[in-house]
Amino acid sequence: KAQHCSSPHPIQLSVAKASWRPAMALSLRYKQEPSPVPVPAFDGATKEFIVAGLQSATQEVVFGTLKQVGEYGPSGAATLGYLPDVLKVVEDDTNPEVRIAALAAIGEMREVAAEEVERVMGFFEDEDTAVACAAMDAVGGMGAAAVEQAPEIVAFLQDDAPELRAAALRALGGIKAWMYGDELKKALEDPEVGVVGAAVAAIGELGEDGQLLAGDIAGFVGHPNRGVRLAAVEALTRIGDAGERHAERVAALLADDDNAIREATVGYFEAAGKGAKRGVEAASKLLTSGNGRVQAAAALALGNAKAEAHAKDVAKLLTVEYKEDTSVALSAAGVERKLPAVLRRPACAAAIALAMMGDEGAAFAGEVDQLLTEDTAPEAAGPLIRALGSMGAVSCEAKIRGMLEDTSGPIREAACFALGELAKVAEDPDSVQALVRRLKDCSALVRQAAVTALGKCKAQGPAFAGEVVKLFGDKVGYVKTAAVKAIGAFGRQGQMHATQVARLTFQAAGETVTRVAALEVLGDMGDRGSAFAEDVVALLEDAEGSVREAALKALSKMGQDAAPFLSVIAKACVDPLDVVRAAADECTTALGA
Repeated sequence: KAQHCSSPHPIQLSVAKASWRPAMALSLRYKQEPSPVPVPAFDGATKEFIVAGLQSATQEVVFGTLKQVGEYGPSGAATLGYLPDVLKVVEDDTNPEVRIAALAAIGEMREVAAEEVERVMGFFEDEDTAVACAAMDAVGGMGAAAVEQAPEIVAFLQDDAPELRAAALRALGGIKAWMYGDELKKALEDPEVGVVGAAVAAIGELGEDGQLLAGDIAGFVGHPNRGVRLAAVEALTRIGDAGERHAERVAALLADDDNAIREATVGYFEAAGKGAKRGVEAASKLLTSGNGRVQAAAALALGNAKAEAHAKDVAKLLTVEYKEDTSVALSAAGVERKLPAVLRRPACAAAIALAMMGDEGAAFAGEVDQLLTEDTAPEAAGPLIRALGSMGAVSCEAKIRGMLEDTSGPIREAACFALGELAKVAEDPDSVQALVRRLKDCSALVRQAAVTALGKCKAQGPAFAGEVVKLFGDKVGYVKTAAVKAIGAFGRQGQMHATQVARLTFQAAGETVTRVAALEVLGDMGDRGSAFAEDVVALLEDAEGSVREAALKALSKMGQDAAPFLSVIAKACVDPLDVVRAAADECTTALGA
């Protein structure tokens, strides 16, 4: 995103020592004319622009500006300093919805808003309960930076209004107030179901610090209220090891009537992996359910748990015929989000699960292959193709390679993924060439999948680094990001393109995620990447916190080329963002400060 314009000096590329460096005749950065009045900007917006929007007489403009402020997050707030102006909206506006939106934007500023936490807490006593709740949510958004305010928040657990009690619990979870575990545990007994759900979720927000209460929230996986059950499984997922001990109870939710709960339960098994072994037997019993969605969820749970002993039972689902279910109609009507095919189609779920079961699962590659016919629906074909790739089914490679010519984008995308996985077993020259041709596919998702797969071709892929670099100019950000990661995977041959990678770190490159990826790759390019240490140091003034963080992590790997800039790097130790300060500390330590 946008970069500080605070430096009046032209930005030049550092050219130094090694013999290959003088060959770079042109600066990678544009020379900038000195600005008489440097004006900080973020994503093209200035503070003046934001304030004008906040003060607009048109409510739609105010709402739009507050939404933008929230999306700018802590980086935008730190760069432009509009926190006091947003607070003024909360204080002066007469529309409760505007005030709530302003408080929501403040919460999105995270730790940057903590400097005004007392002003925000002043709204806890607002006569409008919704505004008071929004204020608590805003404090919760500040994270651990506001943990000292926990005593005042805890007091609201005794409030008569259940909305305020629930908001107080959300805030305690947000600020990671683990020291109030007894109060959180007591809140689980609240007579209001909404408060109970908030208490369960708050304990989950504590992460590993909530492990002592894992047993208490495990009892809520069978709660009659859907929201509480969902909060319980999500909390046990976040808590970690202690949550894994309750896998058998959680497994029962694989048969829940609620789509979101089943999906969250599969996520629990995915996060726990083999740690969910206590839930394997319970999950395996659901494979014979008469509900296809339950069968699919059970299969995926077993796959994530690496339950190889149940591979044969899971494989039986490959023959289960898919029947249209109510979730499709409900999603079409906009009532709920459409479940992915692997959570609706037992055969697809079984194929993916078997692919996670090592050799025992891969033994059924032939059966999975037989499901791929001309009549197979694209949404079903995709998971089946991916499964074959993950199984290392090289005997199916020619068939999968032919699918790169399919008219369906999702099928071509899945085929690219599968060929990349098969390349880990053995690289086929024809498949590599086919992937290179897909770099020009009309679908951005296919181009992304193709270049990612090419990056897995360690032996033959680097020969096509020049073709991959062409995607640095792609109009789609995630394609550029995948391309730069592929160059990083090409080792020495990829390092020959360090100059092009360095260009992607600049603000003009576009999306932040691409710039961050370029910095990560540049930091791992050895001497060729270290040659750009001075240019990376300049990014410590970037408006995006994630870019500053990535720049520091890259510099920490550049050794003696970065050491001369320690005095500049040290300034980042007082950055307004926690993650940047942490990265600065690690960087200075790595460079010997």
